[in-house]
Amino acid sequence: MEKEKFKHFTLLQLFSVVDGRLATKIEDVYEIYNHVFNDEFTNIGLLHASDKLESLRPSWFVMVESMIRNLKYIHGDDFNKLIEVIKESNPSYPIPQIQ
Repeated sequence: MEKEKFKHFTLLQLFSVVDGRLATKIEDVYEIYNHVFNDEFTNIGLLHASDKLESLRPSWFVMVESMIRNLKYIHGDDFNKLIEVIKESNPSYPIPQIQ
């Protein structure tokens, strides 16, 4: 059995994938999807990767989604305010590849 591979990503990087608004560089989005699916996505492939990730809803995705929802509840849905708040601590999380 192959050992599960993890890579750390910050909440700000994961925000782009979970919320859908680009909070960092587009290269971060590619890096997350390429890692999670152990693949090399092109521009068109990003949409497919996004749909697939949303339908699979791995536990880390649900956790980040919940954190973002809580931040929106407390601070509102203003993009700039959310990014400012996230940058104050910006923790990183070990994200596994989907087997």
